[in-house]
Amino acid sequence: MRQQGIAALCSDELDNPELTAELLHTELVVRTQRAALHELVEALTEYAGRPVQIVLIKGISMARHWPDPLRRPASDIDIYTGEDWDIVEQWARKNATHIEGEDSEGKHTAWDWRGVHFEHHRRYLDGSPAERPVEQWLEAQPTVRYKKIDLQRLNPEAERVFCLMHMARHFEEYESIQIRHLLDWWYLMREQQVDASLVLEQLGLTRFAALMTRTAEELCGEPALGPMADWLHRQDIPLQDIERTLVDIFLPKKNRSAGLKDKPVNLYYLLRNRWKFAYIPTQFSDRLRQSLHLRP
Repeated sequence: MRQQGIAALCSDELDNPELTAELLHTELVVRTQRAALHELVEALTEYAGRPVQIVLIKGISMARHWPDPLRRPASDIDIYTGEDWDIVEQWARKNATHIEGEDSEGKHTAWDWRGVHFEHHRRYLDGSPAERPVEQWLEAQPTVRYKKIDLQRLNPEAERVFCLMHMARHFEEYESIQIRHLLDWWYLMREQQVDASLVLEQLGLTRFAALMTRTAEELCGEPALGPMADWLHRQDIPLQDIERTLVDIFLPKKNRSAGLKDKPVNLYYLLRNRWKFAYIPTQFSDRLRQSLHLRP
């Protein structure tokens, strides 16, 4: 349950001391993250002499939709700062600790501050050619205020698109998708007043949204409701693909990436998951194509 990110969520249903301890730990971590986030806003505003653009993405923002936000675990806080990227990085180089440079894709830096790990994102997605149209759409979307401090979050439509693209990244290759990711989407679907059907259709995310919705319904044991759910239910999703997705979720997570730098192993994972091509607009197919032409 801990690996799936639902130990705290299940603590009330199961009389288990380990789950109770996990709940207390998750709540403490989330409270610490929130306090650090408030202090980060104040520190950056003072450093820049003005409010700095900080858009919350992933965990701490998605937790708003859970029945109890304190029960959604997050190992770090993900922020996107857009045009304020440079000034935030300057501040981090002077004040944060354990600073890690941009990852191999130039996507983000990472640093610790006030006992909390932050990932500072240069872009919303990974920047692959297949993802770029979706990323450009996200960058053009207006954000909305997060609570009563100088923080922003994605607007409802953009939040649904980003949630799907984040899941697609975990889903595409190495079966690292978790129940926590699926519940993020499930709780968004429960908010029936938001219908992002047209946007998902325009961005080519319809079939993946339908697959995730059908899988979440199978896992949670009840149907999603509302106009958007009705529209997704009309998509032809084979039962076999729902079962394959559930297998992805419940496979043991540890050592999943072992040996992926080995070309034969990497090619094996890519070929085994080629059925996912029909669902996700990512760089997955590009990687497979490159792998097929690798020379020993």
